[in-house]
Amino acid sequence: MIDLLLQQPSTAVFVTSKLWRNFVSPTPDPATINKLAADFRRGHYQLKPLMRALLLTPQFWRSRANW
Repeated sequence: MIDLLLQQPSTAVFVTSKLWRNFVSPTPDPATINKLAADFRRGHYQLKPLMRALLLTPQFWRSRANW
């Protein structure tokens, strides 16, 4: 079942969007989400590189300035 889910590109987009909403903004940026999701798939769904990339986005740092 997990293998079937991981074969779907939408799985990477879903996971990336959920993390984005939690750590960056309630409104995902489609271009950034798609790039991060593609990198996530290429990286064999490893979370550590995805989180690093997400936390290094300019959008993450702009959202922190509003705290």
